[in-house]
Amino acid sequence: MSMAEAIVASYKKWERQPADLYPTPVDATESIMPLIQTLQDHGHMPRNQVWEPACGDGRLSRVLEWHGLEVTSTDLREFPGYGTGGVDFLKPGLHHCFNYDAIITNPPFSHSVEFLIEARAMAPIVIFLLKQNYWNTKGRLDIWDGHRPTFFLPITWRLAFLPDERGNSPLMDCAWCVWLDKSLGYDQECFFEPVRKRVYPGYHGKGVTAAMASATEALAELIETLRAR
Repeated sequence: MSMAEAIVASYKKWERQPADLYPTPVDATESIMPLIQTLQDHGHMPRNQVWEPACGDGRLSRVLEWHGLEVTSTDLREFPGYGTGGVDFLKPGLHHCFNYDAIITNPPFSHSVEFLIEARAMAPIVIFLLKQNYWNTKGRLDIWDGHRPTFFLPITWRLAFLPDERGNSPLMDCAWCVWLDKSLGYDQECFFEPVRKRVYPGYHGKGVTAAMASATEALAELIETLRAR
């Protein structure tokens, strides 16, 4: 392999995942549970019904379910490995068909603004996992003005989204952004508080379905590579 080929290969290693699929580490979800439990205690989640519209292999959903929440898990991909596939969260008029206490997700970064606008039209509580520097751009100032989060909760450790591919030395700082509707009695102030790490006590594995889906995708890529030779 030439030096040029080696450089190209190294860049491909870090290319964005298809459909922006970066499964949420379970400890990150576990660490937002105290806030969710507080919202439950104050009667803001009377039915405990949550929608996870970018569920992937169900990493985030399974933690919520472990804590007793009723989670509807959907994904744009036809066979996500968990929940119901083929559901386009951004489909016009979709929000008229659903009624949930909260929408909690790690949205696809390339469509995060659209996800936010739709989610806030669907549920009184919206919780997104985002980069800590997500708002550090002039292009999102209008979104901040119109959709200022109630809580900005920076995570105090770096999340390893793809440890199998990229190892356990992550570089990305993340935060939970929480929007609470005015109908719940919250104004437009934004409260800042670092999130402490909590260890999720449930099952950390991906599950058989997700593992089979990953194997199928890897096999398809291998076949395409062999055909190209």
